[in-house]
Amino acid sequence: MRTCNQSLLQNHVGRMGDEFLFHLESRDQLELHRMFNHLSSIPNALNEFYHQFSKHVMRVELFATSSLVNGTADSSTAKAYIKELLEIHAYYDTLIKTAFASDAKFLRCFDEWFVQFVNKNGVCQQKPDKSAMLLAAHADSLLRESIHTQEIELADKLAGVMTIFQYLMDKETFHIAYSKRMADRLLKGRSLSVQAEKLMIGGLHEAGGFEHTRKLETMLEDTKISSALNVGFQCWLRESGWLRVGAGVSFQVLRAWSWPLAIDPSSSGTSFIPPKSIVNAHSRFDKFYKSKHVGRELRWMWHLCNGELKANFDSSPRVPYVFRVSAYQMSILLLFNSHATISYDSIQQNTGLGEEHLQQYLSVFLYAGLLNISPDTSHPVSGTQFALNLNFSSPKIKVNLLRNGGAERERKNIEEIRAEQERQHCLEV
Repeated sequence: MRTCNQSLLQNHVGRMGDEFLFHLESRDQLELHRMFNHLSSIPNALNEFYHQFSKHVMRVELFATSSLVNGTADSSTAKAYIKELLEIHAYYDTLIKTAFASDAKFLRCFDEWFVQFVNKNGVCQQKPDKSAMLLAAHADSLLRESIHTQEIELADKLAGVMTIFQYLMDKETFHIAYSKRMADRLLKGRSLSVQAEKLMIGGLHEAGGFEHTRKLETMLEDTKISSALNVGFQCWLRESGWLRVGAGVSFQVLRAWSWPLAIDPSSSGTSFIPPKSIVNAHSRFDKFYKSKHVGRELRWMWHLCNGELKANFDSSPRVPYVFRVSAYQMSILLLFNSHATISYDSIQQNTGLGEEHLQQYLSVFLYAGLLNISPDTSHPVSGTQFALNLNFSSPKIKVNLLRNGGAERERKNIEEIRAEQERQHCLEV
């Protein structure tokens, strides 16, 4: 009689397994909860449900992967990609809590599957670290200053970042990519706020410990110290009678071991000659800093420096154009204050820039219409001549030449080389 009852129970559970899978597919949580309660008190009766649940999430993986790879979820953007992952996680997290009373085996089954899905879905087939890179990009977009960012919602959004972070297999790649993006935000003054940065660092500290966050904390501390240094520098200038020197500049003093900053690979063999207009400010700050910190040496990273130049043209509006440029670009443009026409070779001699930099930035100026080249159809090479385009016009008063036109692909290539070097040669204490 007992064997007969066991056989009947197995047949009953088997039929319920098919029914259970049907309700999983139709997302009927009330019916799933009823079935779970019905069998949860019977030893081993839920095994069939666990099996069916595993089959179900595998089907979800096929559907979600197809959605991400084929572009129906707009997988080209980090925001859309992370949103897709979070929606899947949120649904099953709620399902297991409400329908299955947070049953440990259901939780384990889902966690094991979701780890594989996050790290090995179709988007990651070509680049195994793709999820880590996209998550870092998404976190950066949340923490970057924007008129669309509402800090009141930030905690919830960063909690979503940490939800996906805990499932990453390649956390080291995330840390490297995130620290590089954080450095970019801080150096360019584009961070949403100090509190927002601390909130993210706190989440990473809780998830991974002090080892992965101490450099991030140091970076944040360096920006605070640099702000105080710049205030002190301006006071020192006034006291020294050099008020006009350096009034429009600011400096960032960074501890080398904590910032993911590599020497520009394309500047090898280049001896950059800074423009005279910033040399004075540069030397004054160097003197000021060494008076405060005896024995310390400053290493100037010109490839990270940028600023703004005001320019008046015959065709310009009443308000002068303002060009956002790098220090390298600035060294080229300022030569036209004293020369109507300058040769390629003369520009190279006066700036000390290597071939790659010089050709890249001259291409940017030509594409923007800021310079004219002679002969007209030539490219920036030795023997060509350049003149300022006095008929320059732009719909914008502020013109960003840091990222522009024909040299954009070259710039991206340089950044990719630099990123790879940073990953290979990341400094440790």
